[in-house]
Amino acid sequence: MQHWFTFLFALVLVPLAGQNNFFHPDQIRDIRITLAASDWAEQLDSLKQRSSNERLPGSVTVDGVRYDSVGVRYKGNSSYHNVQKYGGTKLPFNVELDFVRDQALPNGTQTLKLSNVFRDPSYVREVLAYEVARDYMPAPQCNFARVYVNGEFMGLYNSSESIDERFLAEHYGGDGGGVLFKCDPSWDKKDRPGCKKGDKASLQYLGEGVNCYFPYYELKSDTGWTELKQLTEVLNKDLDRIEEYLDVPAVLWMHAFNNALVNLDSYTGMLCHNYYLYRKPNGQFVPVVWDMNLSFGAFRFLTSWNPLDDENLQKLSPFVHYKQKNPLRPLIVQLLSVPEYRKLYAGFLRTIYEDHFEQNQLAARARTLHSSIAPAVRQDERRLYPIEDFERNMKETVEVNKVDIIGIEQLLLPRRAYLSSHPVLSRELPELTRHEATTDGDVVRIRLHATDLEAAAVHYRTGSDQRFVAAPAVLAEPGIWTAEIPKHAELEYYLVGEGKRLSRVLPRNAPFGTYNSAGRLTAR
Repeated sequence: MQHWFTFLFALVLVPLAGQNNFFHPDQIRDIRITLAASDWAEQLDSLKQRSSNERLPGSVTVDGVRYDSVGVRYKGNSSYHNVQKYGGTKLPFNVELDFVRDQALPNGTQTLKLSNVFRDPSYVREVLAYEVARDYMPAPQCNFARVYVNGEFMGLYNSSESIDERFLAEHYGGDGGGVLFKCDPSWDKKDRPGCKKGDKASLQYLGEGVNCYFPYYELKSDTGWTELKQLTEVLNKDLDRIEEYLDVPAVLWMHAFNNALVNLDSYTGMLCHNYYLYRKPNGQFVPVVWDMNLSFGAFRFLTSWNPLDDENLQKLSPFVHYKQKNPLRPLIVQLLSVPEYRKLYAGFLRTIYEDHFEQNQLAARARTLHSSIAPAVRQDERRLYPIEDFERNMKETVEVNKVDIIGIEQLLLPRRAYLSSHPVLSRELPELTRHEATTDGDVVRIRLHATDLEAAAVHYRTGSDQRFVAAPAVLAEPGIWTAEIPKHAELEYYLVGEGKRLSRVLPRNAPFGTYNSAGRLTAR
């Protein structure tokens, strides 16, 4: 069955991508870096080894357009250090266009983040995962780029959008200058005296002193430690107030995304990292996913350094950590302990299954991307893994640096079968078929057509800086639920239908997608 959701995104999102098409996933960009020093590689190494934020000055030409006075450095942790360890020369770059003066690409991009496809012989994981994420939440755009330094071809890279003030303002309103944390623990820092022992960026409550949180989170804004501590306290001790501090549906979408794609190099997995936390103008923290090169089962470590085998990757439980009541993952365990949130999460996971697994859509998209970049990969003489691994890793496991990387289809096809038969995701599914909105004076009347619901509600807000408020719907007649919400020029709303085991939303990607007062989809 081809869901209308796919058609909707073809109409709504593709035009938006055209307006900001530097990151179009089907286009390979040409990026040529010029550095004055002949020993530029040694100098960049020196800066990186000192953990310096210094950069080498240079220029960069992007698709034929030259930008002078840029700053260049190496980036990454494992993708830098492990590549060097095994003798690789294809290292990841960060190029700051506004290093000296205010300049940007036509779409506003000021930083080029060029990743070397570390531990992804298929080359497609990062681009493919971000493409799925953007259906349901703000997430970086990502595509491929041929990268040159001083005329020498360095290889085919991933080029991904920065999570910076421009990104945050575009997706969350305001000036993008709110509290921002990079949730990627510093591995060489130790727990602070007088603080509870934490487990990486897990949002455990560690104590009243904000210094307790320093080893686990990197503050990217001027202030924010008090707000982060308050979030952990409410999450772990006062869950009834959590929606004052956290955008819960956004977190549930992140969990559903990580689970469906078996993205364990994330909050879900052993290292509990690779996300940002941003405090929106309405006071709620929201997560932003990042770093997808080990998605689709390429990272096998869930709760220990004993790797999951292929079957356990393919059959990763939707309720992992929650079923075990794992105290080290409160952002999963605490939220899913609330029946309302647990049903919403299950509905989100079911939606991802329908949109990307049910008809093998995701596997087909992976094959398309893989075929489109094959000529460029074959030209990439600095590639980290043999060309045979690129060709095999779509369908089967390959070993790289003593690590087994499961094949894309080898993961996706059995995972489709597992999710399709899961008792929570496959039985007694409510359906929200359509709705109408009519204005009468100062109110908007909503009629929701749905089946197999136990309850329904309209969630609305009257400005992007406001929080959503729930207005319960009543069963007016069989299959018809109605509610009234206030009319407002900036009205946005979405609908939730609660079934016995899971909940559905309209639009299917709500609250990332919403309706306006006329009942029309708002642009994203």
